[in-house]
Amino acid sequence: MTRLYELSVLPVTAFFARALACLERPLFAMAHNTDEIAARRKRRIERAQDDVLWCWKQRGFW
Repeated sequence: MTRLYELSVLPVTAFFARALACLERPLFAMAHNTDEIAARRKRRIERAQDDVLWCWKQRGFW
C-alpha cells in the first residue's frame, strides 16, 4: 500500500501543486493596462517636445 501511495498519489499531488504554482503567476505579466501605457507614451512625447523647445530656446531660435 505504501508503494502504491509513493508511485501514484505523490506524483499526482506534486503535479497539481506545480500546476497551481504556475497558475498563480501570469505567463505574460502586463505591468500596466492600456490606459497607463497610453499615458506614459503621452508623457514621453510631451517630454521630448519640451526638450526640443528648450534646445531651441537655448540656441536663441525661440
